[in-house]
Amino acid sequence: MSAIAVNTRDLCKSFNRCKAVDNLSLSIQQGCIFGLLGPNGAGKTTTIRMLLGLIRPDSGSVHIFGQDISSNREAILKDVGALIETPSFYGNLNAWDNLKIVCLMKQLSTDKINPILKLVGLHNCGKKRVSKFSLGMKQRLAIATALIGDPKLVILDEPVNGLDPAGIHEIRELIKSLAKSLGITFLISSHLLNEMELMADKVGIVKNGQLIYQGDLQQLIDKQTERITVGVSDLQKAVEYFRSKKIAVLIKEEKLVIDGDYTVEYISKELMNQDIGITCIFKHSDSLEDIYLRMMDERSI
Repeated sequence: MSAIAVNTRDLCKSFNRCKAVDNLSLSIQQGCIFGLLGPNGAGKTTTIRMLLGLIRPDSGSVHIFGQDISSNREAILKDVGALIETPSFYGNLNAWDNLKIVCLMKQLSTDKINPILKLVGLHNCGKKRVSKFSLGMKQRLAIATALIGDPKLVILDEPVNGLDPAGIHEIRELIKSLAKSLGITFLISSHLLNEMELMADKVGIVKNGQLIYQGDLQQLIDKQTERITVGVSDLQKAVEYFRSKKIAVLIKEEKLVIDGDYTVEYISKELMNQDIGITCIFKHSDSLEDIYLRMMDERSI
């Protein structure tokens, strides 16, 4: 088993009596791409700020590479690169000069600026000012900034936010390439399920400040039961009948969706016995999007 890069235990944080993070416990293995997934306002950015020691938790602990962030922050952050929310650059300077400023602030040599620019695909930008960069190029420069100092862990908060599909694809492939070639651990927060599915090795799903799932997305799909969707002539009558039989049923797009280990033949027979016409009926597994949306709707997984 790989060593642990990030470990949090019962992390809590409130603002004005509103709990932003609620007993959140994460465990992220070294060398993986970990997606922190959840809707806006779920507590992802607050969690990241606590991981970096930018704000203190009300309770709980954060350990990065086995060290407590509360007592070893300066030493820990030498091995961590981060991009939180919208990056800021000097628009009148080129990419190299912007990274030079970062190196000076961190008291690091500028020797690795050119290799880093090559890694992120900005080595041919020459003297082009950052103010003339596309949003995708600025995101590449932001990732380059996070790579200054040879970090073992890179934390990116919504790195593809606002990008067009081509830009999203480029950043996704860049992150996967960096993780593979450099062995960097990536922690990426996002509200985009499809991106995490394509990019992340593992995910933690956060809702209302609570971690409601942690693991492999495929495992989440595999443990779901099959469902039956059926179109009927009398929707209300069918719902009332199945609920009277204690059969879990919900309505989606004017059709019944039935949970449980039932066959198409059984459901068809039950409906016909009640003189309810069937317009269509089929058995299926939920898509990952269906599972995720249901998790967001329910109080718990």
